[in-house]
Amino acid sequence: MTGRIYTMISPMLLPIINQDIIDENGRPIKDWSSRVRVVEGTFDGGMGFQGQGRPFGHGIRVDPTTLPNRIRFAVKQRVRDLPDVLYQAPQYLATAAFRDVVEALEPGVHQIHPLTMTWRDGSPAPDRWIVLPTQRLDTADRQRTTWVFASNPVRGWSWWDDPSRNDKSIPKARFVIDSAKVAGRHLWVDKFFLVPVHFVSDEFRRACAGVRGLKFTPIEEFDWLGVS
Repeated sequence: MTGRIYTMISPMLLPIINQDIIDENGRPIKDWSSRVRVVEGTFDGGMGFQGQGRPFGHGIRVDPTTLPNRIRFAVKQRVRDLPDVLYQAPQYLATAAFRDVVEALEPGVHQIHPLTMTWRDGSPAPDRWIVLPTQRLDTADRQRTTWVFASNPVRGWSWWDDPSRNDKSIPKARFVIDSAKVAGRHLWVDKFFLVPVHFVSDEFRRACAGVRGLKFTPIEEFDWLGVS
């Protein structure tokens, strides 16, 4: 059995601050996500490759030349600091506090992209980085997981096809993580999850004690998750 496993807060619940992706002249880049491309040769049969602009959250490495280099917050400079981790497009917009935890525990594993940050008036904002968790694993205990593995039109674990959703007499299906498959790992995505969930080790959670803007939930609190 590996150490305790947590989910990192659902990205949509993280603080969101209005922003503009801008070019070197400060002009907004419209529909920038349509330009995003994954790194060639990264396809592994899992989720997140169904169309451009979708890799964020699924753990897929992105061509850095297609990522933003400049972001302007659409707010005035704050007296009170913003949280260390914001959920912005694309993915986690983080200060060095979070970046350093990710790099210290799994150096070179995840994609970290530097940004030039400004406030609405053009004045410099504190440095941030795009942090993309890019460790994709097949973590299921295939003997104990009772979720349906869908194969059409996409290939992955499907909560939607759980028979207990329509028939409450059937035990609720669960996704069971094989502890041997995540031993020594600290931040990962199961590559076959239809909806991405970021999992972390207890060591990662403890290392983030001083990082503002994150919340971790032990998987035991979810009736659809387990670990073997």
